[in-house]
Amino acid sequence: MNPAHVTIENLTRRHLPDAVEVIAQAFYQNPLAKHAFPDTEEELRLRRVRRIYRAVMEMALQRGRVFVVRQSGRVAGAAVAYPPRHSGPGLLSRALSGVGALTVGPRASMRYVSYEREIRKMRPQEPHWYLFFLGVTPAFHGQGIGRAFVRHICRMADADGVDCYLETSVQSQLDFYAEYGFELVESRSLKFLDGMVVNGMLRKAQR
Repeated sequence: MNPAHVTIENLTRRHLPDAVEVIAQAFYQNPLAKHAFPDTEEELRLRRVRRIYRAVMEMALQRGRVFVVRQSGRVAGAAVAYPPRHSGPGLLSRALSGVGALTVGPRASMRYVSYEREIRKMRPQEPHWYLFFLGVTPAFHGQGIGRAFVRHICRMADADGVDCYLETSVQSQLDFYAEYGFELVESRSLKFLDGMVVNGMLRKAQR
């Protein structure tokens, strides 16, 4: 599927559970989740990650922008981005305070909060759109949905005349984002996550 033919919609509460599931499935096996829940069975880790991202996306509906792509009536992909006026720090921390440490476990909560504390140091000081995260259901991989999200958010940043910023811990994604003008500005190894490398990437506004 050509990204130009992908229809991006604003998330409604009706489709929030489906969007949360897409993101939970996309992130429950990433390095951060595995380090936060190191001795947890996959199904339990998935449930806990689902709770975290439910809170994150609830907050994003109030303070940021949540986009979805639906195919045949089901949510195939979701993305969260924050405009300049709402891209301040503490997004994960505030969400976890809403979920509660007892819900996901104090150790896991501290891992997520420590992770956020480190990546906040990488964020640009200048106003920018922040592409927080995106995920696509595996059955819809390769259909241009992820590309459509990136283009959509970059266009909004350009319309506001500001840069666009993101982080990724997946090395193979560096080339993907580079196709859209993102440049690697910092790589940080997180010792408390066994040296997991987080890459900050910045795209200058296209005026």
